[in-house]
Amino acid sequence: MLETMKNQNIELESTIKNKEGYSLPRAAAFNLAPELEESAGEIYFQHAMHETEHPSGATKLFQRLKGADMDHADRIRSYVRHKGIGFH
Repeated sequence: MLETMKNQNIELESTIKNKEGYSLPRAAAFNLAPELEESAGEIYFQHAMHETEHPSGATKLFQRLKGADMDHADRIRSYVRHKGIGFH
């Protein structure tokens, strides 16, 4: 599980590094933000959902982290809709 999370972090860091020095249009940046939040949340979900009968403390933590990531992605989408930025 730790190795999978490390690999995902490397992938996310690569995505961010590829955008450094390049100014994304505002709408594109807001389109990318929820995707980054959800990709991290998906890793938590996949691993944490294997322990459903008697979840450990770590599993409960992953479930809360996933919920927080999804909530943040939803708040970004709400802001985008409210400001009329729009998704592609």
